[in-house]
Amino acid sequence: MGLFGLNEKRCKPIGKQAIVDEYGTLAYCCLGRKPRERLTVSELQRYDSGLVKGKLATGPYYRELTPKSDTLVFIRVDYGSTIDNLMRKCEDDIRKRMEVPAFQQLIMDGQFEIAIATTDRLNGQRAEKIREAILRRSWPIRFRVEGVPGLFELW
Repeated sequence: MGLFGLNEKRCKPIGKQAIVDEYGTLAYCCLGRKPRERLTVSELQRYDSGLVKGKLATGPYYRELTPKSDTLVFIRVDYGSTIDNLMRKCEDDIRKRMEVPAFQQLIMDGQFEIAIATTDRLNGQRAEKIREAILRRSWPIRFRVEGVPGLFELW
């Protein structure tokens, strides 16, 4: 057992990719157009226990509640690689979730989305190119694309 009763693995320094992922998620939730609250694994389990399957449960999610819908949103952070690579990652995100019945049901009901957190630099061109790439493909879900401050500097 490590610091504050945490597993020792959780007390070690994280790598560059994890830093980009955690910062991008935090910036998307806290510095975006509107505040969002990232779900913990236990909150995700309370939302639907069937969603807590392996590593999919630890991904960054939040709920978008409106008077008409309750949508589970997965946050995919853009690492600055090619947009084709980002689209492949999104395809993989969906494919893995389609293998889990609870996620599959959310997808079929239109209650699952992917939010892509990208840089707010480059005059919004990166976000626009991502939106264009999304429109060139057929997807079973909706996407949100939003630029966040500070991400570009971590690439």
